[in-house]
Amino acid sequence: MKHAVMIGLIGVIAIAAVAAQPAHHSEWHDGPYREEAEDVMNEWEDRVPAQLTFGEVEELAGQLSIPAQKAAYVAKSSVASMIVPGAGQFMNREPLAGALFLAGDLVISAGTLVGVYFLMPEELRFDRIDYLNTPKSRIKDEWVRELEEMTLVDSLPIAGVLAGGMILDYVLSGASARHAGMLARNRIASGEITFKPRPEMIIMAGGRLGLGMSMSY
Repeated sequence: MKHAVMIGLIGVIAIAAVAAQPAHHSEWHDGPYREEAEDVMNEWEDRVPAQLTFGEVEELAGQLSIPAQKAAYVAKSSVASMIVPGAGQFMNREPLAGALFLAGDLVISAGTLVGVYFLMPEELRFDRIDYLNTPKSRIKDEWVRELEEMTLVDSLPIAGVLAGGMILDYVLSGASARHAGMLARNRIASGEITFKPRPEMIIMAGGRLGLGMSMSY
């Protein structure tokens, strides 16, 4: 038990050091929450770590966990929308915006597939091959034959459509991620989402913050 307590104490002191670092060295990517963590540390700067009681260590860890959880929630919202446009909006109770971003992603994906379909060799289209009933070996042979006859020039339009679709999807995902992050920050600022202190924050490999996140709204 004593060993566990000492490990926890060392971990909290390490967290304090990370939180107090300048922005370009810190894992606190979200500026306002990094500043919030630094404010917490400033309140404790006159205390010597070795003189802190275990109760004070737990209190300090709990205070530092609040800005960490806020930054983590914003990051989670942004990443969700980067992976699936609209997901972060649904997380933050903006279904209309989420539906629009998701619809946009589906339109881009569908448009890319349709464009590729009409640029592919006519012999490989659905009206020439019954993909549901034709043996797989025959379908494979047809694809191999058509691809062997295709030149680099013939493939450029298909590559262009695919590249354009990927670029559009990347732009949409980025816009959705930024919007989701803004929604998350606004909900936190308004008090719609609140976080409870979680002293069990630990330092993970690479200096990244690991924590149990708890929120209510």
